Amino acid sequence: MTQKRFSVSISQHSQAGIGKPANQDALIAYVPDGSLLTSKGAVFAVADGISTSQFGAEASQIAVSSFLNDYLDTPETWSVKTSGFKVLLSINSWLVAQSRQGGYSFNQNKGYVCAFAALIIKSRTIHIFHSGDVRVVMLHDGAITILTQDHRQVYDDERTYLSAALGLDNHIRLDYLSVEAQLDATYFLLSDGVHEYLSDNDIIQILEKLPNTTCAQALCELAVTKGSVDDTSALVIKINDLPVADRSEFYEHNKNLTPINLLQKGAIIDGLSVVRPLGKTPRSHTYLVTDQSENFYVLKTPSAEKSQDNNHIESMLMEEWVARRLNNTHLMTAPNLKTPRSKLYTLSNYIEAQSLAQWMAEHPKPSLYQVRSIIQQIATGLQVMHRAEIIHRDLRPENILIDDQGTVTIIDFGEVSIAGLEDVNADNTVPGSLQYTAPEYLLGAAGTAGSDVFSLGVLTYQLLSGQLPYGLKLSSAQSKKAQYQLKIRSLLELGIRIPDWSVYAINKALDIDPKRRYKEVSEFMYELNSPSSDFKPDHKAAWIDRDPVRFWQGVSIVLSMVVVSMVLSHYW
Repeated sequence: MTQKRFSVSISQHSQAGIGKPANQDALIAYVPDGSLLTSKGAVFAVADGISTSQFGAEASQIAVSSFLNDYLDTPETWSVKTSGFKVLLSINSWLVAQSRQGGYSFNQNKGYVCAFAALIIKSRTIHIFHSGDVRVVMLHDGAITILTQDHRQVYDDERTYLSAALGLDNHIRLDYLSVEAQLDATYFLLSDGVHEYLSDNDIIQILEKLPNTTCAQALCELAVTKGSVDDTSALVIKINDLPVADRSEFYEHNKNLTPINLLQKGAIIDGLSVVRPLGKTPRSHTYLVTDQSENFYVLKTPSAEKSQDNNHIESMLMEEWVARRLNNTHLMTAPNLKTPRSKLYTLSNYIEAQSLAQWMAEHPKPSLYQVRSIIQQIATGLQVMHRAEIIHRDLRPENILIDDQGTVTIIDFGEVSIAGLEDVNADNTVPGSLQYTAPEYLLGAAGTAGSDVFSLGVLTYQLLSGQLPYGLKLSSAQSKKAQYQLKIRSLLELGIRIPDWSVYAINKALDIDPKRRYKEVSEFMYELNSPSSDFKPDHKAAWIDRDPVRFWQGVSIVLSMVVVSMVLSHYW
C-alpha cells in the first residue's frame, strides 16, 4: 500500500454480538492510488447501529459507504474539514428523513440511527469526524491517547444513552479534530462493544503479540471473552511511512488556483483540448473540451468579474459535486477524472442538445402529447433530486436541454439547496429567475420540493400557452398581500384545448400559497394526467372545453359511423 512514501498496515474485523441475529456495525477502509491519495487521503470509518432498531445495520452501512463515496466526490478545492462536515450533514438529514417517513420521528430508538467515527489521513495530517460512542484511540511510544469524547448521557448509576449520533436529530452534534500524523503510531476505531471492555494494557499487549494485520479480530474476541455481548468492531491503522515533511498540502495548492483566461480553440488545459467556446455570460465562460479518448465535457470557469466572488465560486464547485452524486438520464452528470487541476474550473458531461427556450421558439404550439412528454421527463429528474434531499431552485427553459430524440435533461445545479447544507446558499439572495421562482422565495423562505413544483407548473403553463401564468407581476410582488392579489388567466380562456382537470392540476401547482400547492412532484404529475378526486367539473362548460381529447374522439366515432352508413346505403 505504498504510494509516494505513504504506507499503512490495516487490520479490520466486525462480528455480531452473542445471541444476536445480525451485526448492526459496519466499517470501511480505503487507500486510493495516485492523485486521489494526494487530494483526498486515505479514508477509514466505523458505524455502530443502535441495537433497539431493526434499521441499525442499514443505517450503519449507508453511513460508511455514503461517507466514502460522497467525500471522494467533493471538489478538490474544499478542505477535508469542509468536505467531511458537508457530507455528514447530508447523510444525517437523509437518515432523519428515512426515520420520519417510517413513522419513527418520535421514537429514535426505532429509527435509522448509528454512532459514527471517521479518520482521514491526508499528507501528514489526521482528520477525525465523530458523533456517538465509536471511539478513536492512538497508540504511540507505548502510551494510549483517546482522541474522541464519547457522546453518552448518564441516566443513572447503571444506565447511559447516546446523546449524539447520525440520524438522531436534524441538528447533529459532530466533533472534529485535526492532529499531526505520527510516524509508527497506530490508530484504532473501536465500537463500544470493544472499548468498554478493554483496558489500555489489553490493547498494548495484543499489538505487541500479534502482527498489525491480524490484531483487529483479537481485540474483538478479547472483548467478548471479557463479557461483551454487543456487536464488536475494530479498525486498526499502523502508519509505516508518510510524505516528506516539507511537502505542502494539496488543498493549499487548490485554494489558490487561478481562473482560466479566455481560451481559444486548440488550447490545452490539464490534458483537455478546447474544441470551441460554448457560451459567455457575466457570471461564467463555458467551453466544449475533449480528452485523449475523445470523451466530450463542458468546462466552466468564472468570468473575470466573478473570479474573486467566493459565493459564486462555491456555487460552481457545489454544482459539480451534485452532478457527481446524481445518476439519471434526465439530470446533468459530471466525470470523475483523476488528473489534478492546475486552474480553477468545473467539468460536466457534454450533451448534444438545445435549450428548452430554443425548442419553444421553434415549436410555439406544441401538442398536448409533446408537452406531457417534456414535463414528465423533467418531473422524473426532479424526483431523483428530491429523493436525495436536493431542491433545484432554478428550473427555467434555459436550464433544461432537449435533444433530437426528445430526451430532456435538467442542468445547472448552482442554486441547489441540499438538506443540512443550507449555509452554502446563505447570502439571502432570491434563487433562480424571478419569472419562474416560487413566490415564497421572494419572501425569504427556504423553499421545499413544492417550490420546484411551482416552477414546473410555470413551465407547463408556458409550453401550452406561450405565456407566463402571472406575467411579469410576480417578480415585483414582495409581500404576501401583493402576491395573493395576483390572478392566473385560465388556459381555457386563452383557447388552449386541454382537459379541464389538467387545467385544475396546473392551477394547483401554481398556487401562490405553498400550503395549498402540491407537496410532491408525483402528485402533480398524477393529477395532470388523470382527474383528481378533489376536482369538480364545470358542467356548464362545453364538452370540448371540459375534455377536448374525448370530445374529438367522440366526433371521430360519429363521423366514422356516418361514413359507414353512407357506404352501406349506397349498396342497398
